[in-house]
Amino acid sequence: MRRVVVVGGGIAGLATAYFLRDQAEVTVLESESRTGGKILSEAHRGYLLEGGPDAFVAYKPAAVELCRELGLEVVSTLPARHRGQILHRGALRPVPDGLVGVIPSRWLPMALTPLLSLRAKVRMLADLLLPARAGLEDESLGGFLTRRLGRELVERLADPLLGGIYGAPADDLSARCLFPRLLELERRHRSLILGVLRQPKAPAGPQMLSLRGGMATLPAALHERLNGRVRVGQAVERVESGRVRVGGDCVNADAVVLATPAGVSGRLLPPGPSRDVLGSMVYQSVATVGLALEREQVGHPLDGHGFVVPAREPGPVTACTWASSKFARRAPGGGVLLRAYLRDPRGTDEELVERVTDSLRPLLGLRGRPLFGRVHRWENPVYRVGHGPLVEAVERTLPDGVFVTGSAYRGVGIPDCIEQGRQTAAAVARRLAN
Repeated sequence: MRRVVVVGGGIAGLATAYFLRDQAEVTVLESESRTGGKILSEAHRGYLLEGGPDAFVAYKPAAVELCRELGLEVVSTLPARHRGQILHRGALRPVPDGLVGVIPSRWLPMALTPLLSLRAKVRMLADLLLPARAGLEDESLGGFLTRRLGRELVERLADPLLGGIYGAPADDLSARCLFPRLLELERRHRSLILGVLRQPKAPAGPQMLSLRGGMATLPAALHERLNGRVRVGQAVERVESGRVRVGGDCVNADAVVLATPAGVSGRLLPPGPSRDVLGSMVYQSVATVGLALEREQVGHPLDGHGFVVPAREPGPVTACTWASSKFARRAPGGGVLLRAYLRDPRGTDEELVERVTDSLRPLLGLRGRPLFGRVHRWENPVYRVGHGPLVEAVERTLPDGVFVTGSAYRGVGIPDCIEQGRQTAAAVARRLAN
């Protein structure tokens, strides 16, 4: 049987190996002492904290299908009074009903919301009259939405609601790579608002899903199913066509899959165009802070799943998930679990916990100090304008028999990484068959 080495034991690497397990002799090499990458769940004193992603979207089927195949229990979000809230002038305001992303499908909630000025609401309606843009070149999400719906909507809604998902301002994100459906609405219907109104109504049901034991149960299940094919604590030093150097030894392989961050993948390759392009891809430092509290320490009813914060609002927090209100079994009886995202992750863990606690205190009526806090830090890829051609350039110039996959390329969410793993496994299998 042909041999494949997968470098990186995050969700994309594990998924690639899983989908290849019956077609090749697969080995996963992970430099850390555990697999899962950014997916990390921590149970402590009855609280279940997520260090990385805490959920995945329901409308992309790859994650749901894989979880069910592995026998994992998928759970839905708890009922909530508010679909979400936005910090506006120091107060939490509900996101207007009827938004599809940031595109209005109902007039009255948009007319009544205090989040936008009258001028911004009138400007938004210009989308009904504006022509579609000619040409297929990429543009930023912020530029696209400014052109269609106005700048104020970008700053007060799109930046926190859409840009916040990727930890970067809307002006820094590629519309074509991350929000192709918006571009398709313009192409097919000319107007985003008309396009949304003409679309079939979305099926009822939860939009976000998680796993009963925490998101880390997914990579753990994949690790187990790979049955001894995963080696942790194995730092790869160099990758060339046909072999991988690790710990001073050379491992021969018919194909190599790099499922590591782009910069790491670039450093593993010999000098050349693909190494240079991988090294140029942009990452953003992010941090999350989990706070465990007693229920009597929180004055807010927490009758939703959390809130997001526009950049113009002061303070260190860009968003806060009320984790124990979002999913069941995230806190013990009488407990509350909060999870904040930071715009500036510099500082010690103790400093970040204190900074977040002080920022949330007036908004949520916090009293006293949290029972404990946990800080998790990551580097996340940023898909800037022109990201698509960069990815094509990488894949076109890779050494023979070397593949790349993961969040740096064609989607950052868990379903995206699983689907990329499936597609990479299929590409590897085709090569092995030739």
